Amino acid sequence: MTTGEESTLTVTERHDGRGSCELCLVGDVDLSSLPVLNEHVEQVLTTSPRAVGFDLSSVGFMDSSGIGVLLQVAESVATVALVNPSPPVRRLVELSGLTTVLPITDTSVVPPVSPVSPVSPVSPVSPVTS
Repeated sequence: MTTGEESTLTVTERHDGRGSCELCLVGDVDLSSLPVLNEHVEQVLTTSPRAVGFDLSSVGFMDSSGIGVLLQVAESVATVALVNPSPPVRRLVELSGLTTVLPITDTSVVPPVSPVSPVSPVSPVSPVTS
């Protein structure tokens, strides 16, 4: 990305209401997209989560600035996980020897929302006759 270009990184958050949060990143994580990522990370950390997951399945590129943010989060929470990292990101983490600090998993730290059971229709009440 050249100077003056806008970041193409988008970040969405999912919270489970029990202390876990997952950030889903789409795009490239580099020095130019760092402000976008940092904004979301800072917002999440203000809630004092016990676990933070990073869904990196749609990240095409990550440089050392992205790794630095992940490591900062790992120092701040009890559990951090890299969920389904794309092949380039997985390779970067593995070659850096960081899989013990930044564990890779296939499972989200925020469980999917279970569908609400449909309410069974109420049968009409028959009038009482005496």
